[in-house]
Amino acid sequence: MNNITAFRKFVSGHHLYAGLLITLAVLVPSIVFFHEGVLIKYILVPLGVINVGFSDAPGSFKHRLNANIIAIVAFFVVSVIAGLSRDYVWLSVIELLFFAIILSLGGIYGARMSSIGTCALMCFIFFSDRNFVAGDILLNAWYMTAGGILYFFSLLSLIDCGLIN
Repeated sequence: MNNITAFRKFVSGHHLYAGLLITLAVLVPSIVFFHEGVLIKYILVPLGVINVGFSDAPGSFKHRLNANIIAIVAFFVVSVIAGLSRDYVWLSVIELLFFAIILSLGGIYGARMSSIGTCALMCFIFFSDRNFVAGDILLNAWYMTAGGILYFFSLLSLIDCGLIN
């Protein structure tokens, strides 16, 4: 009997649905972009999905939606700031220290904000590299934001269908 109960908890749990949501939200655009031959140009879209998906945590509907909106905005702002200042090493070091302190202090508000801060620091690191993110910074930050919005609407559709509480 315990095995059946454990299986039911696993199948109806948050982690299974979150894993499926992140997997589908990353794979579907990646496969479409690969099929069209533009995956290298739009690789930041799946990366935005992964960052917002990793910052999502179980909880109430309102808290999850608010945290996803905060994450999308924070990732865009941090990405633009890091991308525009990546040519000045001294400014990037100061910004890295500033963002590391500020975004780590977000952990005071709980695990959800801590994961948003960690993923925002990952965005900072990605956009600080000229080789990884080349070209127009605002356009590339928009691609990452579009991935976060894709995850957000995927989450809303699963909540609307009743698959996630």
